[in-house]
Amino acid sequence: MEPGQSGNPSGRPRTQPIADRYAHIAEEKLPENIRKKLKLGPGATYGDAIALRTFQAALEGDIAATREVDLRSASRKLRLNSH
Repeated sequence: MEPGQSGNPSGRPRTQPIADRYAHIAEEKLPENIRKKLKLGPGATYGDAIALRTFQAALEGDIAATREVDLRSASRKLRLNSH
């Protein structure tokens, strides 16, 4: 490598391995036993289950869950209104 030349000319990778995996898993269908226990409809995903449980926790007074719901809802409203 010559002076002044980048050691990584392609730049930083654009992927976020853990976040990408979370997003992939969140879209996978729940096993039937979990889906039925949570009383979710056919085709429910892990993301559906997490959203439901987060809302339930918020309703029970969990401040962190309430903040999460508020944060995610607000960021979605901003994205929808920006189009």
